[in-house]
Amino acid sequence: MLLTWLYVPGDRPDRFAKAVASGADAVILDLEDAVVAGRKAYAREAVAEFLSEPQAVPVQVRVNELAGPDVDGDLAAVAGAPGLAGLRLPKVESPATVAALAPASTPRCTR
Repeated sequence: MLLTWLYVPGDRPDRFAKAVASGADAVILDLEDAVVAGRKAYAREAVAEFLSEPQAVPVQVRVNELAGPDVDGDLAAVAGAPGLAGLRLPKVESPATVAALAPASTPRCTR
């Protein structure tokens, strides 16, 4: 069971390795509200670079709102990254929202 989640702003790469080594059960690199609009591209690049290698604890990425203009860039930056354990989706209101992100070969959420 993951008990301790440590959130780190995506535009603070100086904190990424420290967070992984902190003893937290998991780390969430936040691209959403922890990053101001003018730093979104920089944050994506920093997160993608960090996740290019597997990590010692699960590292998830919190993406921007699914209906907003930034989510496509967020997903493209981290898709397939060896160090990515999962995504944190903000403002999800129904299973259909999550299902819209899943590839056709992925089982759909039915609840």
